[in-house]
Amino acid sequence: MKKPELSIVIPFYNDAGCPIPFVKKLKKELKGINYEIILVDDCSKDSTSDELNSLKETRIKVMHNKKNKDYGGAIMTGLDVAKGKILGFTCGDGEVSVKDIVKVYSERGNSGVIKAIRKRRKDGVGRDIISKIFNVWSQIRFRVHLKDINGYPVYFKREIYEGITNLQTGWLFNIDLLRKIKDKDYEIKGIRVNHYERSDGISKMTPKRIIWMVWRFLKYN
Repeated sequence: MKKPELSIVIPFYNDAGCPIPFVKKLKKELKGINYEIILVDDCSKDSTSDELNSLKETRIKVMHNKKNKDYGGAIMTGLDVAKGKILGFTCGDGEVSVKDIVKVYSERGNSGVIKAIRKRRKDGVGRDIISKIFNVWSQIRFRVHLKDINGYPVYFKREIYEGITNLQTGWLFNIDLLRKIKDKDYEIKGIRVNHYERSDGISKMTPKRIIWMVWRFLKYN
């Protein structure tokens, strides 16, 4: 099979009910693009693994981490086997529509990196406030001037990813990746997309995890 133009990595962890409807809709939206989808099960304890296996086909790879590698580690599991000229990752819980996932890719132009900026967030006032504080803090401390560090999808040229090392494996993966891309003087283009409530499953952003993330962020440099 001809090497794909686009590789999209989608990590899942205990997301039963999300993968099948989401991937089926994404496949339809990607019609006309030479793509591969890489689904990564990060050692889920529910039926996520079986759901992902049922989606295997020529253009869809399924990877299974034997141990939980956390958010960033799961994404890198997929990126490290991706064959596309353009690499990317996104969420698979329906918070971003498949139309917007393809829209961001289609509007990349000659940009080395392009990512979504979520508007009208639907995951609660508390999460929205925390996100805004995180984004402002990232701009001040690391000079990553983006309105939405954790907005999906994110796409970049293969050579950019291959030139970056020692990425964070946890929930600081996004800021670490974007900071290192920025340090190499690549422009990061933002495209506004709508944000929706999760289609299924439970958010991993518990108060305990948020506190842990704040602690890790304070130590990150």
